[in-house]
Amino acid sequence: MKKILLTTILITTSIIIYGQDVCKISTNDLIKISESFGLDSAIITARGFPIYFLDKNVSKKLFQDVLVNKPSSTIENFLNDYAWNVKDDKSIPIVLTEYYKTILKEVDTLQPDNLGFFPSISMNMLFTFIKNKSTETENFLKDYYYLWYNKSEEFKEDYYIGLEIKDFEKNLKLTIPYAQSNLFCFRILLALDSMKSNFFDNNKLEYHKNFLKENWGKKIYLSRNYSRKDYTEKQLFRTITLTKSYNNIGELDFANEPELNQMLNNYLSSYCWREIIYNKTKGYLDLGCQSGPLAGDGMILELELKGNKLILYYLYSWIS
Repeated sequence: MKKILLTTILITTSIIIYGQDVCKISTNDLIKISESFGLDSAIITARGFPIYFLDKNVSKKLFQDVLVNKPSSTIENFLNDYAWNVKDDKSIPIVLTEYYKTILKEVDTLQPDNLGFFPSISMNMLFTFIKNKSTETENFLKDYYYLWYNKSEEFKEDYYIGLEIKDFEKNLKLTIPYAQSNLFCFRILLALDSMKSNFFDNNKLEYHKNFLKENWGKKIYLSRNYSRKDYTEKQLFRTITLTKSYNNIGELDFANEPELNQMLNNYLSSYCWREIIYNKTKGYLDLGCQSGPLAGDGMILELELKGNKLILYYLYSWIS
C-alpha cells in the first residue's frame, strides 16, 4: 500500500526520476509533497531516512509543517525523532508543546476501556521534553500532571471498592483506572525531576507510587523506546569510478554506468526496490526485496559524489 501511495505521489508531482528502475528523490521534493499531499506523505516518501543529516533547511521546513497538519502517529514519530537529534533549532520546544496541546484537551474526556485501561502516555514524548528543557516544555508537563491528577480523583472511590472485591476481572476493572492515572502522574514527575524542575516533590512521587500495581515492577520507570538506526557510524563499502563527472546525484545516468548497474543487479526484479533520496552530492540508497530469492534481504548505503567518483558507505543490512 505504501509503495502504491509513493508511486502515485511521485508521478502526480512529476518528480520521479527513473534509471533502470532506480527511483531518485531530491530532499526539496519532500516540501512539494508535504504541500500537495500532507506531511504524512512526505515522511513516508523519505522512508525513515534522517533528512536532518542530509538537508537541514528542508528538515526544518517539514518540522514547521507539523503544526499545520492533522496529528498522526507518523507525524508524532517524525516530531520526536527531529526534536531528539537536532540541536540548533530554537523552535523545537514551541513546536513540541503546541503539537501536544491536543492531548491536554483529550485527558478530560478520556475513559478507560472495557478492562479498565487508558491509552498509555508516550515515553518518547517525555524523553523528548526532557532533552528540550525550556519554560514551555516544563509548564506543559506541569499542566499534564495536574490533568492526570484530577482524572485520577474521578476513579478513587471505585479503586477502594475494587480492593475489597475478590473477583479478579471486577477487581481489575475498578482498580486499574486509578492505579494507571497515578502511574502517569508518577512518570510525569520523574520527567520533571530529570529537568531539575522545582515543581518536583519526592513526597508527591511516593504518594503516587503507593497506588501502583506490584506486578508492574520496573516498568513504572521511564524507558525510552527508540528504534532509529545510527547513521553516524559508517564504513567504506566501495568506490565506483563513473564514466563521466556529475554535478549532483540526481544527474546519475544509471543506464550508462556499468559498474554501478552491476552492483544493483540483485535488485532488478519487480518485487525489489532501489531508491535514492539525495541533496546535491550526498544521499542514501535503500536496496531490498520483499519476495523471491532475496526475500527479506536488503541494505542501506550512504552516497557521496565527487566528480566521477561515487563513494558508498555501509550503514546497515537486514534479513528477515
